[in-house]
Amino acid sequence: MDSAGQQGVAFAIDIDGTAVGHVLASAIDHRHDTAWISYWVTPQQRGAGLASRGLAGLADHCLGALELFRLELAYRVNNPSSAAVARNAGFLVEGVERAKLRYLDESGKPQRFDVETCARLRSDPPASVAPLRVCD
Repeated sequence: MDSAGQQGVAFAIDIDGTAVGHVLASAIDHRHDTAWISYWVTPQQRGAGLASRGLAGLADHCLGALELFRLELAYRVNNPSSAAVARNAGFLVEGVERAKLRYLDESGKPQRFDVETCARLRSDPPASVAPLRVCD
């Protein structure tokens, strides 16, 4: 499928041939030039900056090669590590969505969580970290 018809792109964060994380742009909408972003790294690799650098690399790819304008992501407000990843990758906070997510606690009782929503625009400053190189 050509880049104008892409609905998503994903890249592994790789160390010596082993995937230790993942970055994803999904729900790509070429009418509005937007995408929804997600990311993760293995617990063993957390704190090393790989998620921020991988996210910055994905953002550069989406805002450059894919010609998108706006990238969006969100995380639970009680997850400061994910907030730091987004901030380091150049995403700016836009607001809080109250009680958006519902998860079951250890006893099986539902609990609601607020979510902080962020975006990075093509016109925003670059990330504060060196992006990982994206390989097609």
